Amino acid sequence: MSPAIALAITSPSLRLLIAQLTQTLPGPPPEVRHERLTMARHLIVNMCVERERALADRTPVRQPTWNALATTLTDAIAGLWQAPVTG
Repeated sequence: MSPAIALAITSPSLRLLIAQLTQTLPGPPPEVRHERLTMARHLIVNMCVERERALADRTPVRQPTWNALATTLTDAIAGLWQAPVTG
């Protein structure tokens, strides 16, 4: 695991997000939960990086504000979290 990922995983804000997510939504079994939390982390990081890159390059962004991006990410992660477990 890279130092950046290790730092992100231990950040207080990510720990709070995970705690609230697991308390609020009925979750999948532990092994699926771990995989989906990893997917959610990648989604959050990559979407933020894409937005930062677009802003730096002065190219159009899909979401007009950081708040709008957070709302979109929340919807996507809730869907990911609640998706049926088929395998």
